[in-house]
Amino acid sequence: MSDINSYTDLRSGDIIVVRNYLVLWNPISWIGALIRLFTGSPWNHAAMVVEIWGKKYIVESMAKGVTVRPVSVWAKSNWGRRSKTVMILRYAYSFDYKKMNMIAFSKVGHTKYWFLGTLFFQAIYNVTRKWIGPKSEQKAGKRMYCSQFV
Repeated sequence: MSDINSYTDLRSGDIIVVRNYLVLWNPISWIGALIRLFTGSPWNHAAMVVEIWGKKYIVESMAKGVTVRPVSVWAKSNWGRRSKTVMILRYAYSFDYKKMNMIAFSKVGHTKYWFLGTLFFQAIYNVTRKWIGPKSEQKAGKRMYCSQFV
């Protein structure tokens, strides 16, 4: 984990994890609480920073599928909000960022969000430690939840 004070400090390959706090009058926050409950994680969302042609983007799996948007646009709705905690995870070793960017962008626009995986299969796995969902990467690759994507 790195000390990152601003979204402008993000680098390609950074993983962003988000925790939305439960707000009774905001039903969207209830979904985050359910995701944390069923996945057993303190975080309810994960995204990845990619860079292409010198510009940084956030690629993430959301309700409408795998999407991409500029870091500055993502930051307006996520960075510095009192109802959220954002943490940046940065790899301590180098890897092929171009390959990672290509893989991430290859999922944009056609890979759907996997509600059943998040709210059912993951919950079963956390209790039994046995995965009962699809085992074929070909089947699983057509839809995914955010932490599975990153």
